[in-house]
Amino acid sequence: MDDLRLLLDLLGTPSPSGSEGPALDVFSLHAERLGFAVTRDAAGNARATLGAGQPHILFLGHIDTVPGFWPPRTEDGHVHARGAVDAKGALAAGLLAAAKVGPSARGTRTVVAAVGEETDSRGVFELLRGPAPDAVLVGEPSGWDRVTIGFRGQRFGTFEARVRPAHGSAPAPSALDLAVDAAARLRVSVASMARGSVFASPSCRIVGWTHAATPAEETAGFRADVRAPKGFDWSRLEEAVPGILWSRPTEAVLVDKGNPVVRALVAAIRANGGRPSYVLKAGTSDMNHAARVWKVPMASFGPGDSTLDHGPDEQLSLEEFRASIGILEDAYGRLAESLGNQVEKSQSGIRGLRA
Repeated sequence: MDDLRLLLDLLGTPSPSGSEGPALDVFSLHAERLGFAVTRDAAGNARATLGAGQPHILFLGHIDTVPGFWPPRTEDGHVHARGAVDAKGALAAGLLAAAKVGPSARGTRTVVAAVGEETDSRGVFELLRGPAPDAVLVGEPSGWDRVTIGFRGQRFGTFEARVRPAHGSAPAPSALDLAVDAAARLRVSVASMARGSVFASPSCRIVGWTHAATPAEETAGFRADVRAPKGFDWSRLEEAVPGILWSRPTEAVLVDKGNPVVRALVAAIRANGGRPSYVLKAGTSDMNHAARVWKVPMASFGPGDSTLDHGPDEQLSLEEFRASIGILEDAYGRLAESLGNQVEKSQSGIRGLRA
């Protein structure tokens, strides 16, 4: 199968969060043709599995995108399409690499096309109900020669002001005045907590406004998206701007550079002619949730420039896409051997104790 055909078929099928069904069908069809056994779970995730036994290596990709679609076009060695970077390129590379390793290789490889990553993460929450694999690779854009080892956390805040309507010349603030003032205080408070690098500092964006008026009442409010580093003091922010209703926080994640997944990816990048480096990302991903529940080695990797995420011109270098397939194939093999040896050693120890 042409590697590019899989990528273009996925990119040519719109899959905004909540409407992933047709793209999941495309993914499943290609996975079955590649020899995978494909199942769907209660959340709608497609799980493509190849091989058997331990170690179990999970590639956690996501098939949903933010809204916006245009037919993919290939130009100057790049494919332009919604989701090319975030993150169908990584998902396609993860599936193709696992297929190239083959079914007879040591252990099991499962590639997940998860739903809802861009909204409520319902896909990964469903996965986390099950047993942990032995290792997790999270498919997010890092660039073909870089490994992502950290993501900031996230929390949403909602504010609403209610007042009696009054003439525009009245001295009392309007509901919009109160909402704008609260938003400004929030942004100033977050900015005052900066600690050097972007990854080590919080940030705040106002992502929505509301306003309504009746003869009896005027209401106005906003929704804020706050990103924060590991160990952030949320109580300090809550006290600084009272009146904001906060969602449950998604905590930041930072994995050890020495864990087996990071080591396998770094070695694979070197073996394929790259000079590996590490990435600490300002955003969040399903790795934030996976790391909280599954205490197994993990890291994030995928082709693409993450500064193009969610933008009007997502584009992915086809040379980088193909390079990432080779790196993931190499990394799968290295992980299968290193983790498989650990499993054998552990089982041998248990047998010795029983004897």
